Amino acid sequence: ETCEELWAPRSPHTSMALGGVLIVGNGSGSHHELRKLNARLELVVSATKKCGGVYLYSNQRGCDGGRLYFDGSSLIVCNGRV
Repeated sequence: ETCEELWAPRSPHTSMALGGVLIVGNGSGSHHELRKLNARLELVVSATKKCGGVYLYSNQRGCDGGRLYFDGSSLIVCNGRV
């Protein structure tokens, strides 16, 4: 799935899991916010607890040359465990 789809109420990983997909990848371009990693972690852990399987999350790293900073966080979660 793509960056923002993880945050959507009807995220594609749910239908993909029902279709037999065991590994979901998310290459994200989500800007940095204080404590946003906690929210990301909760969403990814919840997704794998609900659907099972493995979720690979990788966020862009660096600065866009203006006001945005991307923290470059990465997560691998399997069945609700980081």
